[in-house]
Order: sequence, then C-alpha cells, then structure tokens
Amino acid sequence: MPHLSFKKNSIHYDVKGTGNPVLLLHGFLENSTMWDDYTTYLSTTHQVVRIDLPGHGRSDDLDLHSMDEMAECVYCVLKFLNISSAAVIGHSMGGYVALALANNYPELTKRILLFFSSAAADTPEKKENRERLKTIVTQNKERFMRHAISMLFTKATRQSFASELEKLIKEAQELSTEGIAKTLDGLKTRQDRQHILTTDISISFVSGKLDEAIPLASLKSQHSAKAVKKVWLTENGHMGHIEDSNSCLAAILEFLA
Repeated sequence: MPHLSFKKNSIHYDVKGTGNPVLLLHGFLENSTMWDDYTTYLSTTHQVVRIDLPGHGRSDDLDLHSMDEMAECVYCVLKFLNISSAAVIGHSMGGYVALALANNYPELTKRILLFFSSAAADTPEKKENRERLKTIVTQNKERFMRHAISMLFTKATRQSFASELEKLIKEAQELSTEGIAKTLDGLKTRQDRQHILTTDISISFVSGKLDEAIPLASLKSQHSAKAVKKVWLTENGHMGHIEDSNSCLAAILEFLA
C-alpha cells in the first residue's frame, strides 16, 4: 500500500482500476480494507481510490483529527494522484470528511453518497457521550472497542456476523489510544454541514432503518433536502456493507451510474 507525507506524517492510500474516479472513505475505528469486496467489483469500471484516514489503518496520527484536517489530507492525496474531481462515498465518519471536502474544496466533487452518515453536527447529548467514551478508551481500550463496535450492528447481526465483528475489534485494537481520543474530539467538534444539502452538489444517502448510531428519524429532514437526489433504505444497522452487502452494492452502482 503506497503512502505519502502529509505534514510530516505517513498517509497510506490505494488505487485500483481505470475510469472515472471514485473515492471511498471509511468510518471511525475502520480502515480502507472495509471496501475490499466493493473495490474488487468497482475497479473493473472505475479508478477506485481508498485512503486510511489519519489515525486509522496504517496512517499516522496527526496533531488534530478534525474533519477539516482529514479533508485536507484527502485533498493532498487526490492532488498527488492528479485527480481533479471524484465521486465520493463516505461511511459514517467518512461521510463527515466527504462533506468537509465538499465545503472546503467544492471543485473536487459534484456527487457524494452519505453511506450510513449524516450532514448534521453532534447533538449536545452525543457530545457528552463522546467525552464519556474518551474516558473509557483511556482506561480500558478493549472494553471500549467491544462496546463501540458491537453497537454498530443490530442484535441479530452481532450473532450472524460474529467473525466479522471480532475481526473489526481486533483491527481497531491496533489503533493508538491517543489517536482514538483525538478522533473522538474531531467528531464531537465537527461543523454542521447541512447547508451543503441545498447546494449544486448532488447528495445521496444509504441509511439503515435499524441504525442506532445515526437513527433514521434524525435524517428525515436531510433526506428531503433540495440537493438530495436519491435515498436508499436498508433493513439493517450501521454496518450495511457487512449486514446487507448486496443491497448496498446495488445502491452504490446506481449512485455511480
């Protein structure tokens, strides 16, 4: 996996295929390998770019893990690859980074798929919860991982995808405690980007009816916003790429068509 230097830190990325560029951004505690199966399929028709966001996968921690800092990192990777515009698909936190990218570098994308993600900032209650999670991860990282990642699945899929869940926990355990805390701060302090839902950038959503991390009820006004082109609803939680892979792939293919 190649890498480049961003503010003296190593950022890893991957490029496969040729054609119109599509950028895949992973979520919190994940890495670019979450897109492995989809990349195999999409790279037959597109140039697929994946990035380990700062503090995740093989990429180094930064001084700050704000969504804007991550967006700047993504911008530098795309610039290095001579990609002037790409369709962007962001899972959860990756969607927040995609929106920061659209806000700060609007020339880089005309289409975003918020994949189990939201344009809204954290609520006061969610911000308080992020602070509690920072304490938990500092005291007991394994306990934090098991709680945080398990809650992204439904009760049923925690059982049916137990091996996938354990793999995610094991990978996330390798992340630095300091980096996780920085990212929680970045999530907590991210700006509200709902104004982008009224711009000329085409926005689509894939949302889970049983998603507890980003409840469907909190997305209804976003789903009906001016710039929103398409909404796909799935019968699963926050991890649709695992829980309902085929339906999510079909949505991605329609988004890219």
